[in-house]
Amino acid sequence: MQKENLYVDLDGTFIKADMLFESLIVVIKSNPFIVLFFPFWLWRGRAYLKHQLSIRATIPSESLPLNSEFYDFLIEQKNQAEK
Repeated sequence: MQKENLYVDLDGTFIKADMLFESLIVVIKSNPFIVLFFPFWLWRGRAYLKHQLSIRATIPSESLPLNSEFYDFLIEQKNQAEK
């Protein structure tokens, strides 16, 4: 029997935050002048902006506010799939 994948949205679903906003804050705190690049990155598209921020921002997963109810649901789904 083949297991089915469960795809989960991160922003606002698994975590109670927006990774774009979190990344912006971390990057600006580390180098305030980086905001001068934001319009150019955004001009190339939102995905490009997110990619550039992800290269420059290190956000520890422990610091992200998890949606505990949704996390419990995922654990339940995992346990059911293992049966």
